[in-house]
Amino acid sequence: MSNKRIIYCAIILIFLGFFLLRIINLTALPIFNDESTYIRYGMHQLNEPDHQPYSLLIGKEPLDPYLYAFVGTMIGNLLVGGRIVTIVFGFLTLLGLYRLTKTLFGTRAALFVSALYAIAPYTVFFDRLALMDSSVSTIAVWSLLLTYQLLQKPQWRYGIALGVIVGLGMWIKTSALFYVFLPVLGYIIFYFSHGDKEWIKAKRFFSALLIALVVFLPLFSNPFYAVHMQLLSQYTYPLYTVFLFPFPVWWNNLASTGEWLFFYLTPPIFLLAVTSLILLTKNKKAFLVLLWFYLPMLYEILYAKLFTSRHVLLLTIPLFILAGYGFSLLWQKKQLLGIALALCIIGWSLYDVGVLLTSPQRYPSLFADKAEADVSQYFFGFSSGYGVSEAINYLKQASANQRIVVLIRNDHGNPEDAVVAYLDYTSNIILAPMPDPASDVPVVFQKVGSSMPIYFVSRGGYYAGLEKYFVSEKKFTKPHDTEFVGVERLRPRP
Repeated sequence: MSNKRIIYCAIILIFLGFFLLRIINLTALPIFNDESTYIRYGMHQLNEPDHQPYSLLIGKEPLDPYLYAFVGTMIGNLLVGGRIVTIVFGFLTLLGLYRLTKTLFGTRAALFVSALYAIAPYTVFFDRLALMDSSVSTIAVWSLLLTYQLLQKPQWRYGIALGVIVGLGMWIKTSALFYVFLPVLGYIIFYFSHGDKEWIKAKRFFSALLIALVVFLPLFSNPFYAVHMQLLSQYTYPLYTVFLFPFPVWWNNLASTGEWLFFYLTPPIFLLAVTSLILLTKNKKAFLVLLWFYLPMLYEILYAKLFTSRHVLLLTIPLFILAGYGFSLLWQKKQLLGIALALCIIGWSLYDVGVLLTSPQRYPSLFADKAEADVSQYFFGFSSGYGVSEAINYLKQASANQRIVVLIRNDHGNPEDAVVAYLDYTSNIILAPMPDPASDVPVVFQKVGSSMPIYFVSRGGYYAGLEKYFVSEKKFTKPHDTEFVGVERLRPRP
Protein backbone atom coordinates (compact mmCIF):
# COMPACT_ATOMS: atom_id res chain seq x y z
CA MET A 1 0.00 0.00 0.00
CA SER A 2 1.42 3.41 -0.99
CA ASN A 3 2.16 6.13 1.56
CA LYS A 4 -0.52 8.35 0.06
CA ARG A 5 -3.15 5.63 0.48
CA ILE A 6 -2.04 5.00 4.05
CA ILE A 7 -2.41 8.71 4.81
CA TYR A 8 -5.90 8.80 3.28
CA CYS A 9 -6.94 5.76 5.31
CA ALA A 10 -5.56 7.34 8.49
CA ILE A 11 -7.45 10.58 7.83
CA ILE A 12 -10.71 8.70 7.21
CA LEU A 13 -10.21 6.69 10.41
CA ILE A 14 -9.56 9.87 12.44
CA PHE A 15 -12.61 11.61 10.98
CA LEU A 16 -14.76 8.55 11.64
CA GLY A 17 -13.52 8.34 15.23
CA PHE A 18 -14.13 12.05 15.70
CA PHE A 19 -17.79 11.86 14.66
CA LEU A 20 -18.56 8.56 16.39
CA LEU A 21 -17.24 9.76 19.75
CA ARG A 22 -19.29 12.94 19.49
CA ILE A 23 -22.56 11.67 18.04
CA ILE A 24 -23.10 8.37 19.90
CA ASN A 25 -25.59 8.89 22.76
CA LEU A 26 -25.48 12.63 22.14
CA THR A 27 -28.28 13.27 24.63
CA ALA A 28 -26.98 10.88 27.31
CA LEU A 29 -26.12 14.00 29.29
CA PRO A 30 -29.31 16.10 29.60
CA ILE A 31 -29.44 19.81 28.92
CA PHE A 32 -26.91 21.68 31.06
CA ASN A 33 -27.67 24.94 32.83
CA ASP A 34 -25.83 27.23 30.38
CA GLU A 35 -27.08 25.31 27.35
CA SER A 36 -30.61 26.18 28.47
CA THR A 37 -29.66 29.85 28.74
CA TYR A 38 -27.99 30.04 25.33
CA ILE A 39 -30.79 28.18 23.56
CA ARG A 40 -33.40 30.38 25.26
CA TYR A 41 -31.79 33.59 24.02
CA GLY A 42 -31.11 32.04 20.64
CA MET A 43 -34.84 31.35 20.34
CA HIS A 44 -35.61 34.99 21.18
CA GLN A 45 -33.12 36.17 18.56
CA LEU A 46 -34.59 33.80 15.98
CA ASN A 47 -38.30 34.32 16.66
CA GLU A 48 -38.74 37.91 17.82
CA PRO A 49 -39.60 40.26 14.93
CA ASP A 50 -36.65 42.60 15.54
CA HIS A 51 -34.07 39.74 15.76
CA GLN A 52 -32.02 41.75 18.23
CA PRO A 53 -28.93 40.16 19.87
CA TYR A 54 -30.72 39.61 23.18
CA SER A 55 -27.95 37.40 24.57
CA LEU A 56 -25.85 40.56 25.04
CA LEU A 57 -28.22 41.41 27.89
CA ILE A 58 -26.83 38.47 29.86
CA GLY A 59 -23.20 39.07 28.87
CA LYS A 60 -23.02 36.58 25.98
CA GLU A 61 -22.31 37.16 22.31
CA PRO A 62 -25.17 36.25 19.93
CA LEU A 63 -23.77 34.13 17.09
CA ASP A 64 -23.67 30.70 18.73
CA PRO A 65 -27.05 31.01 20.51
CA TYR A 66 -28.64 32.00 17.20
CA LEU A 67 -27.09 28.99 15.44
CA TYR A 68 -28.25 26.66 18.23
CA ALA A 69 -31.82 27.87 17.86
CA PHE A 70 -31.76 27.91 14.06
CA VAL A 71 -30.41 24.37 13.63
CA GLY A 72 -32.46 23.05 16.56
CA THR A 73 -35.68 24.48 15.10
CA MET A 74 -34.79 23.17 11.65
CA ILE A 75 -34.35 19.57 12.83
CA GLY A 76 -37.10 19.70 15.47
CA ASN A 77 -34.85 19.17 18.52
CA LEU A 78 -33.31 22.24 20.16
CA LEU A 79 -30.75 20.40 22.27
CA VAL A 80 -29.55 18.09 19.53
CA GLY A 81 -29.44 20.99 17.07
CA GLY A 82 -27.34 23.09 19.42
CA ARG A 83 -24.93 20.25 20.04
CA ILE A 84 -24.62 19.52 16.32
CA VAL A 85 -23.49 23.13 15.84
CA THR A 86 -20.72 22.56 18.39
CA ILE A 87 -19.68 19.31 16.73
CA VAL A 88 -19.36 21.17 13.42
CA PHE A 89 -17.14 23.77 15.08
CA GLY A 90 -15.11 20.93 16.59
CA PHE A 91 -14.64 19.44 13.13
CA LEU A 92 -13.50 22.81 11.79
CA THR A 93 -10.98 22.89 14.63
CA LEU A 94 -9.80 19.40 13.66
CA LEU A 95 -9.31 20.51 10.03
CA GLY A 96 -7.41 23.60 11.19
CA LEU A 97 -5.15 21.54 13.44
CA TYR A 98 -4.35 19.13 10.62
CA ARG A 99 -3.58 21.84 8.10
CA LEU A 100 -1.52 23.97 10.49
CA THR A 101 0.54 21.08 11.84
CA LYS A 102 1.14 19.72 8.35
CA THR A 103 2.39 23.15 7.29
CA LEU A 104 4.67 23.49 10.31
CA PHE A 105 5.90 19.98 11.04
CA GLY A 106 4.79 17.61 8.29
CA THR A 107 2.05 15.07 7.58
CA ARG A 108 2.97 12.53 10.26
CA ALA A 109 2.81 15.11 13.04
CA ALA A 110 -0.48 16.41 11.60
CA LEU A 111 -2.01 12.93 11.78
CA PHE A 112 -0.88 12.49 15.39
CA VAL A 113 -2.25 15.90 16.40
CA SER A 114 -5.58 15.20 14.74
CA ALA A 115 -5.85 11.80 16.43
CA LEU A 116 -5.13 13.32 19.84
CA TYR A 117 -7.82 15.96 19.33
CA ALA A 118 -10.33 13.36 18.12
CA ILE A 119 -10.05 11.11 21.20
CA ALA A 120 -9.02 13.41 24.09
CA PRO A 121 -11.79 13.42 26.74
CA TYR A 122 -11.44 17.19 27.20
CA THR A 123 -12.41 17.98 23.62
CA VAL A 124 -14.90 15.13 23.26
CA PHE A 125 -16.78 16.36 26.33
CA PHE A 126 -17.13 19.99 25.24
CA ASP A 127 -17.69 19.21 21.56
CA ARG A 128 -20.82 17.34 22.72
CA LEU A 129 -22.33 20.35 24.53
CA ALA A 130 -24.03 23.45 23.13
CA LEU A 131 -21.47 25.78 24.71
CA MET A 132 -19.37 28.48 23.07
CA ASP A 133 -15.91 27.32 24.05
CA SER A 134 -15.43 24.81 21.24
CA SER A 135 -16.18 27.65 18.83
CA VAL A 136 -13.45 29.74 20.44
CA SER A 137 -11.02 26.87 19.83
CA THR A 138 -11.95 27.07 16.14
CA ILE A 139 -11.06 30.76 16.10
CA ALA A 140 -7.83 29.98 17.97
CA VAL A 141 -6.49 27.45 15.49
CA TRP A 142 -7.53 29.24 12.30
CA SER A 143 -6.20 32.61 13.50
CA LEU A 144 -2.91 30.86 14.29
CA LEU A 145 -2.78 29.20 10.87
CA LEU A 146 -3.60 32.39 8.98
CA THR A 147 -1.11 34.43 11.01
CA TYR A 148 1.63 31.96 10.15
CA GLN A 149 0.67 31.99 6.46
CA LEU A 150 0.67 35.79 6.41
CA LEU A 151 4.16 35.87 7.88
CA GLN A 152 5.42 33.37 5.31
CA LYS A 153 3.48 34.55 2.25
CA PRO A 154 1.90 37.99 2.76
CA GLN A 155 -0.98 37.49 0.35
CA TRP A 156 -4.16 39.51 0.52
CA ARG A 157 -6.35 36.42 0.74
CA TYR A 158 -4.74 35.44 4.04
CA GLY A 159 -5.21 38.94 5.42
CA ILE A 160 -8.87 39.00 4.42
CA ALA A 161 -9.49 35.51 5.83
CA LEU A 162 -7.75 36.39 9.10
CA GLY A 163 -9.86 39.54 9.45
CA VAL A 164 -13.10 37.66 8.86
CA ILE A 165 -12.19 34.85 11.29
CA VAL A 166 -11.13 37.22 14.05
CA GLY A 167 -14.18 39.44 13.48
CA LEU A 168 -16.52 36.46 13.73
CA GLY A 169 -14.76 35.42 16.92
CA MET A 170 -15.96 38.62 18.56
CA TRP A 171 -19.53 37.55 17.73
CA ILE A 172 -18.92 34.24 19.53
CA LYS A 173 -17.29 34.98 22.88
CA THR A 174 -15.27 37.75 24.50
CA SER A 175 -12.30 35.43 25.07
CA ALA A 176 -11.86 35.41 21.27
CA LEU A 177 -10.39 38.90 21.74
CA PHE A 178 -7.11 37.08 22.41
CA TYR A 179 -6.99 36.40 18.69
CA VAL A 180 -7.27 40.06 17.79
CA PHE A 181 -4.10 40.92 19.71
CA LEU A 182 -2.04 37.76 19.21
CA PRO A 183 -1.60 38.14 15.41
CA VAL A 184 -0.47 41.73 15.92
CA LEU A 185 1.98 40.69 18.61
CA GLY A 186 3.15 37.81 16.44
CA TYR A 187 3.90 40.26 13.63
CA ILE A 188 5.82 42.58 15.98
CA ILE A 189 8.03 39.72 17.18
CA PHE A 190 8.56 38.59 13.59
CA TYR A 191 9.45 42.14 12.53
CA PHE A 192 12.22 42.53 15.11
CA SER A 193 13.58 39.10 14.20
CA HIS A 194 13.34 39.18 10.40
CA GLY A 195 12.28 42.67 9.35
CA ASP A 196 9.58 43.56 6.82
CA LYS A 197 10.74 44.96 3.50
CA GLU A 198 8.53 47.86 2.40
CA TRP A 199 6.11 47.02 5.23
CA ILE A 200 4.33 44.49 3.03
CA LYS A 201 3.38 42.20 5.90
CA ALA A 202 2.37 45.16 8.07
CA LYS A 203 -0.11 46.25 5.39
CA ARG A 204 -1.67 42.80 5.29
CA PHE A 205 -2.00 42.62 9.07
CA PHE A 206 -3.45 46.12 9.18
CA SER A 207 -6.00 45.13 6.54
CA ALA A 208 -6.90 42.05 8.61
CA LEU A 209 -7.41 44.20 11.69
CA LEU A 210 -9.53 46.66 9.72
CA ILE A 211 -11.72 43.88 8.29
CA ALA A 212 -12.15 42.40 11.78
CA LEU A 213 -13.34 45.76 13.08
CA VAL A 214 -15.78 46.10 10.17
CA VAL A 215 -17.20 42.65 10.93
CA PHE A 216 -17.43 43.52 14.63
CA LEU A 217 -18.89 47.03 14.18
CA PRO A 218 -22.60 46.05 13.80
CA LEU A 219 -22.42 44.18 17.11
CA PHE A 220 -20.46 46.88 18.90
CA SER A 221 -22.84 49.61 17.73
CA ASN A 222 -25.90 47.76 19.02
CA PRO A 223 -27.37 49.47 22.14
CA PHE A 224 -27.32 46.15 24.01
CA TYR A 225 -23.52 46.01 23.76
CA ALA A 226 -23.15 48.65 26.47
CA VAL A 227 -25.01 46.33 28.85
CA HIS A 228 -22.77 43.47 27.75
CA MET A 229 -19.64 45.48 28.59
CA GLN A 230 -20.93 46.18 32.08
CA LEU A 231 -21.61 42.50 32.70
CA LEU A 232 -18.09 41.40 31.70
CA SER A 233 -16.73 42.53 35.06
CA GLN A 234 -18.26 39.44 36.67
CA TYR A 235 -15.86 37.21 34.70
CA THR A 236 -12.53 39.06 35.02
CA TYR A 237 -10.78 41.23 37.57
CA PRO A 238 -9.93 44.84 36.60
CA LEU A 239 -6.53 45.34 34.97
CA TYR A 240 -5.14 47.31 37.93
CA THR A 241 -5.58 44.36 40.30
CA VAL A 242 -2.33 42.84 39.03
CA PHE A 243 -0.50 45.55 41.02
CA LEU A 244 -2.29 44.44 44.18
CA PHE A 245 -0.49 41.08 43.84
CA PRO A 246 -3.43 38.80 44.73
CA PHE A 247 -1.24 35.69 45.07
CA PRO A 248 -4.05 33.43 46.39
CA VAL A 249 -6.11 34.17 43.25
CA TRP A 250 -3.15 33.54 40.97
CA TRP A 251 -2.22 30.31 42.70
CA ASN A 252 -5.80 29.03 42.63
CA ASN A 253 -6.13 29.82 38.91
CA LEU A 254 -2.77 28.22 38.14
CA ALA A 255 -3.55 25.10 40.17
CA SER A 256 -6.99 24.80 38.56
CA THR A 257 -5.54 25.17 35.07
CA GLY A 258 -2.93 22.51 35.74
CA GLU A 259 -5.39 20.03 37.23
CA TRP A 260 -7.98 20.46 34.47
CA LEU A 261 -5.41 19.97 31.74
CA PHE A 262 -3.81 17.02 33.55
CA PHE A 263 -7.04 15.09 34.12
CA TYR A 264 -9.22 16.10 31.17
CA LEU A 265 -6.54 15.69 28.50
CA THR A 266 -5.51 12.49 30.32
CA PRO A 267 -2.14 12.34 32.12
CA PRO A 268 -0.18 10.80 29.20
CA ILE A 269 -1.32 13.48 26.73
CA PHE A 270 -0.68 16.22 29.29
CA LEU A 271 2.82 14.97 30.12
CA LEU A 272 3.62 14.57 26.44
CA ALA A 273 2.44 18.14 25.79
CA VAL A 274 4.40 19.64 28.70
CA THR A 275 7.58 17.76 27.71
CA SER A 276 7.22 18.97 24.13
CA LEU A 277 6.50 22.49 25.39
CA ILE A 278 9.83 22.51 27.22
CA LEU A 279 11.91 20.84 24.51
CA LEU A 280 10.53 22.98 21.68
CA THR A 281 10.96 26.34 23.41
CA LYS A 282 13.78 27.34 21.05
CA ASN A 283 12.23 25.86 17.92
CA LYS A 284 11.67 28.80 15.56
CA LYS A 285 8.76 27.11 13.81
CA ALA A 286 6.95 26.78 17.14
CA PHE A 287 7.18 30.41 18.29
CA LEU A 288 3.61 31.31 17.27
CA VAL A 289 2.27 28.12 18.83
CA LEU A 290 4.04 28.98 22.08
CA LEU A 291 2.68 32.53 21.89
CA TRP A 292 -0.88 31.21 21.46
CA PHE A 293 -0.37 29.18 24.64
CA TYR A 294 1.57 31.39 27.05
CA LEU A 295 -0.23 34.73 26.70
CA PRO A 296 -3.83 33.47 27.08
CA MET A 297 -2.70 31.26 29.97
CA LEU A 298 -0.97 34.19 31.67
CA TYR A 299 -4.04 36.40 31.31
CA GLU A 300 -6.35 33.73 32.68
CA ILE A 301 -4.11 33.09 35.67
CA LEU A 302 -3.84 36.80 36.48
CA TYR A 303 -7.40 37.96 35.80
CA ALA A 304 -9.91 35.10 35.54
CA LYS A 305 -12.91 35.19 37.87
CA LEU A 306 -15.68 32.54 38.05
CA PHE A 307 -13.04 30.33 36.46
CA THR A 308 -14.05 26.93 35.04
CA SER A 309 -12.46 24.31 32.81
CA ARG A 310 -14.37 25.66 29.80
CA HIS A 311 -12.21 28.79 29.88
CA VAL A 312 -9.05 26.68 29.65
CA LEU A 313 -10.20 24.69 26.61
CA LEU A 314 -8.59 27.20 24.21
CA LEU A 315 -5.17 26.38 25.70
CA THR A 316 -5.46 22.81 24.42
CA ILE A 317 -5.04 23.95 20.80
CA PRO A 318 -1.32 24.79 21.06
CA LEU A 319 -0.82 21.87 23.45
CA PHE A 320 -2.22 19.38 20.93
CA ILE A 321 0.13 20.76 18.26
CA LEU A 322 3.17 20.50 20.51
CA ALA A 323 2.18 17.06 21.82
CA GLY A 324 1.60 15.69 18.32
CA TYR A 325 4.90 17.03 17.02
CA GLY A 326 6.74 15.71 20.07
CA PHE A 327 5.13 12.31 19.56
CA SER A 328 6.16 12.40 15.89
CA LEU A 329 9.79 12.92 16.90
CA LEU A 330 9.56 10.13 19.45
CA TRP A 331 8.02 7.79 16.87
CA GLN A 332 10.85 8.55 14.46
CA LYS A 333 13.62 7.84 16.99
CA LYS A 334 12.14 5.19 19.32
CA GLN A 335 9.20 3.52 17.67
CA LEU A 336 8.65 0.84 20.33
CA LEU A 337 8.37 3.51 23.01
CA GLY A 338 6.05 5.43 20.72
CA ILE A 339 3.80 2.38 20.29
CA ALA A 340 3.65 1.88 24.06
CA LEU A 341 2.77 5.54 24.62
CA ALA A 342 0.15 5.42 21.84
CA LEU A 343 -1.53 2.39 23.42
CA CYS A 344 -1.53 4.15 26.79
CA ILE A 345 -3.10 7.31 25.33
CA ILE A 346 -5.72 5.42 23.31
CA GLY A 347 -6.66 3.12 26.18
CA TRP A 348 -6.90 5.90 28.77
CA SER A 349 -8.82 8.26 26.50
CA LEU A 350 -11.30 5.68 25.24
CA TYR A 351 -11.97 4.41 28.74
CA ASP A 352 -12.83 7.92 29.97
CA VAL A 353 -14.93 8.66 26.90
CA GLY A 354 -16.63 5.27 27.17
CA VAL A 355 -17.78 6.10 30.70
CA LEU A 356 -19.06 9.47 29.47
CA LEU A 357 -21.08 7.86 26.68
CA THR A 358 -22.50 4.90 28.59
CA SER A 359 -22.59 5.84 32.31
CA PRO A 360 -22.34 9.64 32.40
CA GLN A 361 -23.05 9.97 36.13
CA ARG A 362 -19.88 7.98 36.84
CA TYR A 363 -17.77 10.40 34.79
CA PRO A 364 -16.85 12.84 37.61
CA SER A 365 -15.54 9.95 39.73
CA LEU A 366 -12.75 9.44 37.18
CA PHE A 367 -11.09 12.63 38.39
CA ALA A 368 -9.85 14.16 41.63
CA ASP A 369 -10.12 17.40 43.58
CA LYS A 370 -10.68 20.48 41.37
CA ALA A 371 -11.27 18.41 38.24
CA GLU A 372 -13.99 16.34 39.91
CA ALA A 373 -15.60 19.44 41.44
CA ASP A 374 -15.65 21.30 38.13
CA VAL A 375 -17.15 18.53 36.00
CA SER A 376 -19.72 17.59 38.67
CA GLN A 377 -21.80 20.68 37.84
CA TYR A 378 -22.81 19.01 34.56
CA PHE A 379 -24.16 15.92 36.34
CA PHE A 380 -25.38 16.96 39.79
CA GLY A 381 -27.38 19.75 41.41
CA PHE A 382 -29.85 22.18 39.86
CA SER A 383 -27.40 23.05 37.05
CA SER A 384 -27.66 19.52 35.65
CA GLY A 385 -30.51 18.85 33.26
CA TYR A 386 -32.01 15.75 34.82
CA GLY A 387 -35.77 16.18 35.18
CA VAL A 388 -35.92 19.24 32.93
CA SER A 389 -37.00 17.58 29.68
CA GLU A 390 -39.39 15.37 31.62
CA ALA A 391 -41.12 18.43 33.11
CA ILE A 392 -41.29 20.11 29.69
CA ASN A 393 -42.78 17.02 28.06
CA TYR A 394 -45.31 16.76 30.89
CA LEU A 395 -46.49 20.31 30.19
CA LYS A 396 -46.58 19.72 26.44
CA GLN A 397 -48.79 16.71 27.04
CA ALA A 398 -51.05 18.76 29.32
CA SER A 399 -51.46 21.32 26.52
CA ALA A 400 -52.15 18.78 23.78
CA ASN A 401 -55.92 19.39 23.79
CA GLN A 402 -56.27 22.64 25.71
CA ARG A 403 -54.60 25.96 26.39
CA ILE A 404 -52.61 26.21 29.62
CA VAL A 405 -50.68 28.86 31.50
CA VAL A 406 -47.14 28.05 32.66
CA LEU A 407 -45.56 30.25 35.33
CA ILE A 408 -41.87 30.35 36.24
CA ARG A 409 -39.61 32.57 38.27
CA ASN A 410 -37.90 35.10 36.03
CA ASP A 411 -34.48 33.55 36.57
CA HIS A 412 -31.63 32.07 34.53
CA GLY A 413 -30.49 28.48 34.37
CA ASN A 414 -32.32 25.19 34.82
CA PRO A 415 -35.23 24.71 34.64
CA GLU A 416 -36.39 28.27 33.92
CA ASP A 417 -34.38 28.98 30.78
CA ALA A 418 -35.16 25.54 29.33
CA VAL A 419 -38.88 26.07 29.93
CA VAL A 420 -38.76 29.40 28.09
CA ALA A 421 -36.68 27.96 25.24
CA TYR A 422 -38.99 25.01 24.65
CA LEU A 423 -42.42 26.45 25.52
CA ASP A 424 -42.40 30.19 24.83
CA TYR A 425 -43.09 29.74 21.12
CA THR A 426 -45.41 26.73 21.51
CA SER A 427 -49.08 26.88 20.61
CA ASN A 428 -51.60 26.26 23.41
CA ILE A 429 -49.11 27.45 26.05
CA ILE A 430 -49.04 30.93 27.58
CA LEU A 431 -45.71 31.33 29.35
CA ALA A 432 -45.29 33.97 32.05
CA PRO A 433 -41.93 34.57 33.76
CA MET A 434 -42.61 36.29 37.10
CA PRO A 435 -40.20 38.81 38.68
CA ASP A 436 -42.20 38.70 41.94
CA PRO A 437 -44.20 35.44 42.05
CA ALA A 438 -46.02 36.11 45.33
CA SER A 439 -47.45 39.35 43.89
CA ASP A 440 -47.78 38.23 40.28
CA VAL A 441 -49.82 35.04 40.78
CA PRO A 442 -52.97 36.80 42.09
CA VAL A 443 -52.85 39.06 39.03
CA VAL A 444 -52.68 35.99 36.78
CA PHE A 445 -55.74 34.52 38.49
CA GLN A 446 -57.64 37.77 38.02
CA LYS A 447 -56.96 37.69 34.27
CA VAL A 448 -57.38 33.95 33.66
CA GLY A 449 -59.76 32.82 36.38
CA SER A 450 -60.65 29.16 36.02
CA SER A 451 -60.80 29.18 32.23
CA MET A 452 -57.35 27.59 31.80
CA PRO A 453 -55.18 25.30 33.93
CA ILE A 454 -52.28 27.14 35.56
CA TYR A 455 -48.96 25.43 36.31
CA PHE A 456 -45.83 26.52 38.12
CA VAL A 457 -42.40 24.99 37.37
CA SER A 458 -40.08 25.07 40.36
CA ARG A 459 -36.36 24.68 40.84
CA GLY A 460 -36.38 22.02 43.53
CA GLY A 461 -38.12 23.10 46.71
CA TYR A 462 -37.79 26.78 45.97
CA TYR A 463 -41.47 27.60 45.60
CA ALA A 464 -41.20 31.40 45.84
CA GLY A 465 -43.95 31.54 48.49
CA LEU A 466 -46.60 29.93 46.26
CA GLU A 467 -47.25 26.79 48.33
CA LYS A 468 -50.69 27.98 49.38
CA TYR A 469 -51.85 27.79 45.77
CA PHE A 470 -50.73 24.19 45.16
CA VAL A 471 -53.42 21.59 44.48
CA SER A 472 -51.30 18.92 42.84
CA GLU A 473 -47.61 18.26 42.45
CA LYS A 474 -45.37 16.34 40.10
CA LYS A 475 -41.70 15.87 40.99
CA PHE A 476 -39.08 14.87 38.47
CA THR A 477 -36.13 13.84 40.61
CA LYS A 478 -32.50 13.88 39.62
CA PRO A 479 -30.73 10.50 39.96
CA HIS A 480 -28.31 10.21 42.88
CA ASP A 481 -29.28 13.74 43.93
CA THR A 482 -31.66 15.52 46.31
CA GLU A 483 -32.60 18.11 43.69
CA PHE A 484 -35.72 17.86 41.53
CA VAL A 485 -37.82 19.81 39.04
CA GLY A 486 -41.36 20.38 40.26
CA VAL A 487 -44.53 20.95 38.24
CA GLU A 488 -47.37 22.29 40.41
CA ARG A 489 -51.00 22.89 39.44
CA LEU A 490 -52.29 26.11 40.98
CA ARG A 491 -55.73 27.37 41.93
CA PRO A 492 -56.93 30.62 43.53
CA ARG A 493 -57.20 30.85 47.29
CA PRO A 494 -59.67 33.07 49.16
